[in-house]
Amino acid sequence: MKKQNNTTIKAHLTRSALYLLLLLAVCAIPFALAQRNATHRTVAPMNNATADLNSATGVDQAQPPLASGGSGLAPLGIPAYPKAPQVVLYDQYDNASVIGTLSATFTDFPQFNSDLADDFVVPAGQTWNVQSIDADGLYLGPGPANSFNVFFYADNGGLPGTQVYSAMNQSFSVAGSTFTVTLPSVAVLTEGTYWVEIQANMTFLPNGAWLWRDRTVQSNQGAAWQNPGGGFGVCPTWALKTTCIPITGGPDQVFRLNGTMGGGTPTPTPSPTASPTATPTATGSPTASPSVTPSPTATASPTATPSATPSATGSPTVTPTATPSNTPTATPTPSGTPGGCVRGQGYWKNHPDQWPVTELQLGSVTYNQQELLDILREPVRGNGLLILAHQLIAAKLNIAAGADPSCIQETIAEADALIGDLVIPPIGNGYLAPRDAAPLAGILGQFNEGDMCAPSCDQSPPPTATPMERRTRPNPAPRPR
Repeated sequence: MKKQNNTTIKAHLTRSALYLLLLLAVCAIPFALAQRNATHRTVAPMNNATADLNSATGVDQAQPPLASGGSGLAPLGIPAYPKAPQVVLYDQYDNASVIGTLSATFTDFPQFNSDLADDFVVPAGQTWNVQSIDADGLYLGPGPANSFNVFFYADNGGLPGTQVYSAMNQSFSVAGSTFTVTLPSVAVLTEGTYWVEIQANMTFLPNGAWLWRDRTVQSNQGAAWQNPGGGFGVCPTWALKTTCIPITGGPDQVFRLNGTMGGGTPTPTPSPTASPTATPTATGSPTASPSVTPSPTATASPTATPSATPSATGSPTVTPTATPSNTPTATPTPSGTPGGCVRGQGYWKNHPDQWPVTELQLGSVTYNQQELLDILREPVRGNGLLILAHQLIAAKLNIAAGADPSCIQETIAEADALIGDLVIPPIGNGYLAPRDAAPLAGILGQFNEGDMCAPSCDQSPPPTATPMERRTRPNPAPRPR
């Protein structure tokens, strides 16, 4: 009985600790909490960027005290300037709040894993080689973190989109309240908008959590946050931080990117490369259809009949042979364009009568049509396996319906390998972290939207597939159903 009571008490304390994090605005904690041991700390002056790393470690390290006048912000210790040839590529080390927001994974409570990312812009004509990130932060609890993750995402309509770089389980250094992660390989970013995430890997009991310090001034879109495991009950997918955590200490985060400019192969090249490679292939199929159609109409039959016996019949014979193979293709696909266009997952989910096959293999498991429909209709709820499966089903159905697969075959093979023996919900209970599945799902999504080697069925035929004479006709080409 005593043992049972102890277990109950321990479980109650664990739940209470987690609920405390939720009540404190999803771990948005005043940095003033760190002042409980202030007498044992070294405070770095405003004009001194070199805090003594040997004076203390973890939560007992130098921490700026809470200011009472002026802006009401705590003085922020600016980290030392990077050593040449590195420079500061992007700087948000200013306007610090006294609040931090959770950005951590937990070995013991994965449902509370949280992602926090902030956006920045690489100016036109520039290429950045990011080599390290500085982020101002604080442990809620004794710490330390086991390691840190760093991710870069492409922008997707004002929120983090496709992941273009990841560095998992990296070592880190701490100076004052600045946490620095040196990347194992350079993140090469060409011009455009990106999002960066720095995330601590921790064991909540007993080490606590890590908070990334908020910034009171907004640059660009502001930071975004998500809790894929649903433990906090808010924002299971990316949303602006101010939406997820209304009492946050500010719209942005305090961080700095260091590295060099120019040279290198851009990190996010994989996605764009697929598109141009596929473009010529995509136009091939539609162009073939109009050229074959006139062939039988232009007296292909009469020509083939008289000259069928002589050796000169080689070319006419090819024409009738091509006609039958093209005729069946055109017959079952009136709903799409003649060359085999692509449709998104929403179309296949709502038009099962148009499916070209009744079963598909995802990973190493084969599913029938009803099971595939159940998977398509299953909400994602932060499960990367479902994010990937929805796009993979659509891609395989598009290919089965005649779309050109040349640019997506390798991605499909990688997706199947990642899924492996996992059985996809609601058929099974397989799970993948969103960050693991997102890169492949993003490429498959581009294919399904018609941005790669096959055109979208929801768009007019591409210019290369439309003969010049068609542009002079009064009636436009019929849109596919």
